[in-house]
Amino acid sequence: MRLRGLCTLVIVAVWFLLPTGLRATEQADLAVQQSQLDLSAVFERLRDWGKAEAYLQEAAKGPSVKVRAEALKGIERVRNISERSVDNSSLKLANYYATQHLWSEAEKQYLAAAKDGTKEVQRRALEGLMRVRDKIPRIRFAEDLESGFDIVFGLIARMLGALTVLAVVMIAFQIVRQIQRRIEVLPFVVSNEANQAQITYWLSYAQAMVQSTNALPIAGRTTGPSSVLPYLQLPGLQEKLPDLGELSVSGVKLPVNELLQRFGRPRVRISGGWTCDASHGTAFAQLERRRGLFRYEPYASIKREIPVHWQDQELELFAYHILIKAAETYVS
Repeated sequence: MRLRGLCTLVIVAVWFLLPTGLRATEQADLAVQQSQLDLSAVFERLRDWGKAEAYLQEAAKGPSVKVRAEALKGIERVRNISERSVDNSSLKLANYYATQHLWSEAEKQYLAAAKDGTKEVQRRALEGLMRVRDKIPRIRFAEDLESGFDIVFGLIARMLGALTVLAVVMIAFQIVRQIQRRIEVLPFVVSNEANQAQITYWLSYAQAMVQSTNALPIAGRTTGPSSVLPYLQLPGLQEKLPDLGELSVSGVKLPVNELLQRFGRPRVRISGGWTCDASHGTAFAQLERRRGLFRYEPYASIKREIPVHWQDQELELFAYHILIKAAETYVS
C-alpha cells in the first residue's frame, strides 16, 4: 500500500512538473477525439454508415482509452448494421424483380444476398432462389420460342417483300410492254380547239369503223386478222398510269412511275396540223417509228387538201389515210 501511494504521488508530481504547452496539446487531442466520436454518432443517426465508420476509426486512434474502446465498439456496430442494410436491400430488390417476373435479375440479387448476408437473409435468399430457378427454364423456353417466331416472321416478311418487289416489277414490265405496242396520236397543231376536236372525232370514228370490221385494208395485204389495227391512243384520251410509288431495293429507292414514263414509249408516234381559212384548208401528218428504246425515225408523211364545202368527207378520208399509214409504220 505504501508503494502504491508512493507511485501515485510520483505521477501527480510529474504531471504538475510537465510543461503547460504539453498538457494543452494532450487536452486538444482529447477534444478532437471526442468530437470525432460525436460526429460518428451524427452520421450513424443519418444512416450514412461509411462516414460514421470513418470518424470512428479516427476516434480509435486518439489518446483516451475510454474513447478508443467506445469507438471500437461503434465500428463493430456500424459494420453489422451496414451489412444487414446491404443484405436487406439486395433481398428487397430481388423480391421486387420476382414480383415483376424479371427472373434473371431476381436471380442475380438473390445470389448477392445469399453470398454475404446474415443467416436469416441467406435462408430467405436461398428460398427465393429456388422459386426463381423453377421459373427460369420455362421463361427461357418461352424466350427461345419467341426468338424462333421472330426469325420465322422475319423470313416471311422478307419473302413477302421480295414477292412485292417481283409483283411491282412484273406489273411495271407489263405496262411498259403495252405502251410500247401502241400508236400514239399527239395533239395536232390547229388554229382553235374546235378544229382539234374535229380531228380527234374523225380519227376516233375511223378507228371504230376499222374495229367493227376487225380489219384494216392495207396495200399488198388481204383483209383478215393479221391486219388488225393496234391500240390507238388519241389526243386528250391519254390513259392514266397506275401510281406504283417508289420501289426500295437494298436501300435504294427507285421511282417506278418515272421509269414507266421513260421506258414506256409507243411504237408509232403521229403528229400533224390543220390550217384553214374561209374557203380552203390543208391537213398534214408526220408518222415516226421507234427504233430501240428511245430513238424515233420519220417513216411517212401525209398531206391532204380540205375544202370547206367538203370538209367532213375530206377529214374522214384523211383519218383513214392516217390509220393505213400508221398500220404500215407499225409493222415496218
